[in-house]
Amino acid sequence: FGSVGQGSKGSRGASVDTSKCQECGMEIPVNAKFCPFCGHQQVVLGRCSRCGKNLPLNARFCPRCGSPAGERPAPLFCSKCGAENLPGALFCNQCGEKIS
Repeated sequence: FGSVGQGSKGSRGASVDTSKCQECGMEIPVNAKFCPFCGHQQVVLGRCSRCGKNLPLNARFCPRCGSPAGERPAPLFCSKCGAENLPGALFCNQCGEKIS
């Protein structure tokens, strides 16, 4: 979720806590499960390991890129120090060596 701030005043003058939708950037109520502007799911149960899209409950495949929902990319190991790094890392998180 984005940072919580004070949104616009409601019809009774009470302020509403808002956050920004991760997909479209519009201000939405903090407790919204879906963005009222773009429909993006706000409660994240899982994310695609390949593209980062929120996955629906019990999804078998990502709705954006089609990769299997349970697929996990292989970790990267530094050739200099042997440390395990996150998939997609460009530099080792232990020694700073460029990962090739």
